[in-house]
Amino acid sequence: MTDAFSYQRTVQSLARVLARIEPTPWDKVQSLFRYCPQENAAGVFCLDAKAQDAVIALGIYFLESGCQHEQRIVPYLLRLAKCLPKAVWVDDAKWSKIDRIPSAEKFSFCLNTLLSDIASKCPDLREEIILNQVETLGALANIIKSSKDSSSA
Repeated sequence: MTDAFSYQRTVQSLARVLARIEPTPWDKVQSLFRYCPQENAAGVFCLDAKAQDAVIALGIYFLESGCQHEQRIVPYLLRLAKCLPKAVWVDDAKWSKIDRIPSAEKFSFCLNTLLSDIASKCPDLREEIILNQVETLGALANIIKSSKDSSSA
């Protein structure tokens, strides 16, 4: 078992154990949250494989706990999703011959799937989540458009 896989399983197991505690005290959830990447002063998140695993585990906790600590977790996930276009991606995972999708693309997909699951489970958050996803997609489209415009000029 590789170190990265072991870490991923460990944080996901922690998330599932915490989700079974009702209600889960925030200080217990912080044991998971502290492994999630934090925004620096420039508004940039640095995302390595362990940080990505921790974010997904936080989402697993949120969904499996019945949406506990919504006021802390959802704004964090939305902010992270909105900042993905300017995130710093540290690709510290070993590249596999069978793994053809870049880690940034996989993580973005997982985070947005997680947010869609939250929107489905928490109707009061649906509009905010969808708006966040549409705005982020628009920002990415603008980045691609400007890159294409500058390369063809």
